[in-house]
Amino acid sequence: MQLFPVKKCSALCCLVLFLSTSLISTSSHAEDLHSIHIEWAYEVSGDTSVNGFYLYKGNSIICESEDSTDRTMNCIFESAPGTFDFYLSAYSENGESPLSAPFPFTLNEIVPPVVEINSDTSSGNLPVTATLSAETLQGSVTRYHWSFGDGTADTWTTENHVTHTYYITDQYTATVTARDINYNTDTKSLTINVSPQDLPSGVTAPTANIRSSISSGAGPFSVSFDGLASTTANGEISQCIWNFDDNSQIAWGETAVHTYSIPGIYHPTLTVIDSQGIVHSSSVTIVVTDPPSDNNRPTAGFTWSLVQQNESLTLDFDASPSKDTDGQIQSYVWNFGNSAFETGSQVTHTFPVNRVHTISLTVTDDSGLQHTTSMNTITFLKDIHAAVVYHVNSILLKRDTPPSEL
Repeated sequence: MQLFPVKKCSALCCLVLFLSTSLISTSSHAEDLHSIHIEWAYEVSGDTSVNGFYLYKGNSIICESEDSTDRTMNCIFESAPGTFDFYLSAYSENGESPLSAPFPFTLNEIVPPVVEINSDTSSGNLPVTATLSAETLQGSVTRYHWSFGDGTADTWTTENHVTHTYYITDQYTATVTARDINYNTDTKSLTINVSPQDLPSGVTAPTANIRSSISSGAGPFSVSFDGLASTTANGEISQCIWNFDDNSQIAWGETAVHTYSIPGIYHPTLTVIDSQGIVHSSSVTIVVTDPPSDNNRPTAGFTWSLVQQNESLTLDFDASPSKDTDGQIQSYVWNFGNSAFETGSQVTHTFPVNRVHTISLTVTDDSGLQHTTSMNTITFLKDIHAAVVYHVNSILLKRDTPPSEL
């Protein structure tokens, strides 16, 4: 950083200015973006107030501060390389002060960024937490794009470091792309090896139990996954992580829905972590094929009937109205909106009180094509005395007291 103090007094003010500059980036164009940081102090003569400040490069104003209390300014501007005179002035309602004495400064030709990626660990047993950092070897960097190679979302930072935890046994490629103000980039990668967890003596790992609504079909089709049957002897399951094996982002939660579009064989994985931090993973196989060119999608449809209503609501659902004009329906998947999935053409489901649910049915035919239909919300209240009132594909069960008293 280079500082150039300049003092210039006038009838309006007395300026003491410091210019510091650092070249942030480069491009192959005649004019690149440059960023400079300036600091100043000033004294006002007489009763004149200052409204703001101008920064000049030669005869042109390149930046302005509209706050009279500012004492610093970050200015980004386009310029070809070379030595130029910079000036600072103050302005008010009565006009502008004379320019400060010129301070020459050389804007060098900017070089593209070059970085090196480092990690505080390159291997370990589950779970592995790595702090990644990017060292700038050349140029200047304004933003860093981090990719961890495990299906988690990429992230942008302005800092040159980030921390990430790997929960699944595998070899990962972590990547950073450094970008300067002119969008020049440099990308570097490293490898992190994650090994199975070493269990303490006498500790049993949890069991990840993954279930899928469908295992094969013509793409695109959606698969409903659940890990509700996963167990642990060490307290409870605290986290469920889904990796769909198609370079998409991972998902979190006991259940997940994912769409596969590209033909291929996939091995989606459920990783569970219990309250003691013990990890276990399990996978299933999903086969996606090309759909027949002349195949029509099935049509999902269903009816319902009331079974019981008291402290909870029990309904029968029947998917008989579902049709497939050129094949057969192979699977029926019901989503009841409360993290509950069921399969089969006819199901019975009990809903807890005081909830709003959206019910959907997804049917898949023998070519893997799908169709989904939904039923509007079902709302019902405790202490029911009134009869069922029907509303366009929904049920509203009322009680004697108005909703405002619930």
